[in-house]
Amino acid sequence: MLIEVLDDTVQAACLGTMRDRHVQAVENLLRAHREGRHIVCVGHRAARTLSERTELSTVATGTATRLVSTASELLGLKREIDSRIVVEFNLPDPAPSTVDPGVMRTGLEWWAESHRSHEVTLLVENLADGRFYIPLAEGRMYNRKLGYRVAIHPQGGGGSTIGAELTEIGRRGEPCVCVLDSDRSRPAGPLGDTARHAEADHRRNCSWLQRLVVLRAREAENLVPVRLISDAMASKCPGQYGPAIARRQHVEGAINDEWLLHVDMKAGLTRQEIHRMASGDAETHQYWQAVAASLTAASRLQPCSNGNACDTCGACSHVLIDGFGGNMLDHVRGFLQPTSACKCGEYLVSESPEELLEILDVLCEWCCAPRPFRT
Repeated sequence: MLIEVLDDTVQAACLGTMRDRHVQAVENLLRAHREGRHIVCVGHRAARTLSERTELSTVATGTATRLVSTASELLGLKREIDSRIVVEFNLPDPAPSTVDPGVMRTGLEWWAESHRSHEVTLLVENLADGRFYIPLAEGRMYNRKLGYRVAIHPQGGGGSTIGAELTEIGRRGEPCVCVLDSDRSRPAGPLGDTARHAEADHRRNCSWLQRLVVLRAREAENLVPVRLISDAMASKCPGQYGPAIARRQHVEGAINDEWLLHVDMKAGLTRQEIHRMASGDAETHQYWQAVAASLTAASRLQPCSNGNACDTCGACSHVLIDGFGGNMLDHVRGFLQPTSACKCGEYLVSESPEELLEILDVLCEWCCAPRPFRT
């Protein structure tokens, strides 16, 4: 995250002998920058002042000395990154800025607790989700030409415990981005239990420093660009998913692609399964009936061989989209893991769901970090 330490904060802390809590706070912030966990920016004057303080360790003063030469560049990042933390001298509790909604204000002593300067936590239901988002965030950072990287600690919460984990992170006051599947089976459909409970826990127990993002899409699987699905599946299971990829490409763009954000990408969908929805939520059934009708009208779905018999008897198994299995995201993550940021960025240049780019931009903003210093 971008953390701006105001010049006035440094000058006030350095009047006379520095207090122990101020020393610890400055040490933690400079260490976070040195170790590549957060971008800590200070002005030339403040960096020079810190580089000369005898109360600080030689590692901290050495870091401050290096920050003197990069002060202008780092402060310039405020034009590129909307979200940041501003460190003031005497603020008892963290508080959102009353001027800029993208800014959180903290006091200097707040950083004396070392765990608050750890990497930003990416809290997800399944670690495979986190390991899917992180390399793509690196690719997005590369495409945005910001010149930095993302530093993220992925943490899997599990469906039933994620609200408790988010609450605990909020209690500790640590920065976190929590990204959850909505489990919506249609646009504007009801949220799944995990997301609904997490939203309630977030409202009660968290602050600006804990960012909650509930997907508009059904699951992370719905956000994987089709070319990435194709390359990942071909790498893991050569030849097995060729027809499924071809069918996915055939239906994409035929009608409004919003339905692709709500279909079950792991199990797939057939006409027969749409018929079975009649025993559940009526709006969901009607929505998927309309999607099937539109795909048929656009000649992307084979019409029923027996009139509209499948609409009444459920006998038709014509496929709207094939499922890619319960390990789909694991295959994608495994494919991405050794891939460079430049290559990951190529998957985001075209045909990427808008929501995926929005999430990656949040991660770029919240988790931006410098390269660790070489000792």
